[in-house]
Amino acid sequence: MTFVMEDLQLTYAQGGWLLSCVFLTMTIFFIPCGLASDRWGRKIFVVFSLLLTTIGSISLIWCSSFLPAMLTRIVIGIGYAMYVGPSVAMLANWFPSRQLGFAVGIWLVGYFLGMGLGELIPPLLKEFGWRNAIWITASPGFIIALLCLIFTKDRPDEVGLPSLDINSQNTPSQNLNEREKLEWSWILKSKDLWICGLWVAGAYAGLSGVAAWLPTFANRVHGLSLELSGLISGLATGGVGIIMAIPGGLISDRIKRRLPLMILTNVILGISMIGIVYCDVGSLWLLIIFALLIGIGVSLGVPAGLAYPAERAGLEVAGSAVNMTEAIGSIGGLVSPWIMGLLFDIYHSWTVSFLVVGLAVIMSGFLCFLAKETHCAYLR
Repeated sequence: MTFVMEDLQLTYAQGGWLLSCVFLTMTIFFIPCGLASDRWGRKIFVVFSLLLTTIGSISLIWCSSFLPAMLTRIVIGIGYAMYVGPSVAMLANWFPSRQLGFAVGIWLVGYFLGMGLGELIPPLLKEFGWRNAIWITASPGFIIALLCLIFTKDRPDEVGLPSLDINSQNTPSQNLNEREKLEWSWILKSKDLWICGLWVAGAYAGLSGVAAWLPTFANRVHGLSLELSGLISGLATGGVGIIMAIPGGLISDRIKRRLPLMILTNVILGISMIGIVYCDVGSLWLLIIFALLIGIGVSLGVPAGLAYPAERAGLEVAGSAVNMTEAIGSIGGLVSPWIMGLLFDIYHSWTVSFLVVGLAVIMSGFLCFLAKETHCAYLR
């Protein structure tokens, strides 16, 4: 973000909006994309999402001002809205609940790898410019989209394997008849899915805020090089997740609970954000420790947080349920970078920016105490 802001001569608030507009677009498109993927198939949405995010990322290379850059971010937001719910729904089609957290954890390794590369590679390619760095990191998306088109399948029965029994996937909702479970109106009325959405909002707020402003904070306050600041941010937003996402999903499967890890994630994330701004100037190791804690906390709970709505709603509407919680949650990612940038513009204090968002993240974690556990808790 620092390279882009300096090149395009953006204010902190405008820099925050480059991230926030992605989440605004996601908020608008999540629900229709989830509904459409449940009706017309998840695979095609995953393929098109990869194409759109790749095109949007590469298009930023030719931008020279704020508004064109915003348009590229909108394209990325549409692509991302087509990706999350359909992907998790595809996994739910292939894996029973006792293995779903583990499967989501494997899937998240690629997500965290992409986030980590987004922070790690551009600083290392400083001498070539951020535009070349984006081209190198984004262009493989075309190849990945082609691989998904050729090798992935929506359901096991497409390759002659038995499909999972939808009735066995909805134990907590036994009081609902099958028709009610499959109606979108039931998803909208589910208190548990709304709470999950607010939890996602907290997680997105913390993660997008850290991704947007931790490199700048480390560079401007602690005097670290942009390369080292990017490396530290990469640990928080992606590097650790590459290692910890699979154990996080596996733990939620083994303890047969999703909510405890979800609560722990946002508490660790919020406390670590607050801890970052209270590090003594030049305390490199403390910054690294808090960055590691953010990465560990997020990667432990996100597999459970994605499996939760899919299990709560059932296979036939899993894409819609996941995307509904993501639509609610994307509001957190929408406002967080912008609010943190605006608070800095007003108060000229990183402490205020990180403290406000960190406390909000912690509160969103505690909301999960009000939700009911999924049927994963009933599995033997």
